[in-house]
Amino acid sequence: MREESAGVVERFATVSQTFPLTGRLALERSAARSGLSAAESRARQERVDLGARVHATFIDLLLAQERAAALDKGRAQLRELVEALRAREKAGESSGFDRMRAEQDAAEVEADVSEARARLAEDRASLA
Repeated sequence: MREESAGVVERFATVSQTFPLTGRLALERSAARSGLSAAESRARQERVDLGARVHATFIDLLLAQERAAALDKGRAQLRELVEALRAREKAGESSGFDRMRAEQDAAEVEADVSEARARLAEDRASLA
């Protein structure tokens, strides 16, 4: 600050120092420590949650793989059945209804296989 009076220039500087008489500084330190502790606890909990989600996704992936493999096996067996029923139908030993029913079942399993493969790809992407 500067003051001029009667040709005399005086310069002033103000220095202030606060003294916490209320104990507020100790309370602020305590609050900061509590905030840090809460943040650390949240970080630990997030790591645990992330580990649990990875584990659950891995289990889902294994389930999808097993389901896709079982459906592939069932699809192959149904194809063999359809071929056997075609041969029996040509030989006159069976009706066309049996073959058509097996073909319908094979088509349904084919749709299930497509769905299982999509789920498998989704689970792999999620885990990645």
